[in-house]
Amino acid sequence: CYNAPPAAPTPTRGAREHVQFGSFNAARKLNQRTVTLWARVLQAVPASRMVIKSIDMNDATVQANVRRLFEQAGIADRLELLPASK
Repeated sequence: CYNAPPAAPTPTRGAREHVQFGSFNAARKLNQRTVTLWARVLQAVPASRMVIKSIDMNDATVQANVRRLFEQAGIADRLELLPASK
């Protein structure tokens, strides 16, 4: 579990008007149950978005499969998929 350093600044929204949730795990850990729970969170927070960043997102087939899970949950329009940084 992540613990911010004691001197870390308090998070703020800044100019952004929405909350952005994120996951930086391997895409193979995603399943319909997890996406359904995330969908409930996104639906409870208006205008929120979900970012998934994973090395697996370099593969178009994986991206399509992940998008399909989010489409089935009705929140694909609030999803951003990113490949891992180098």
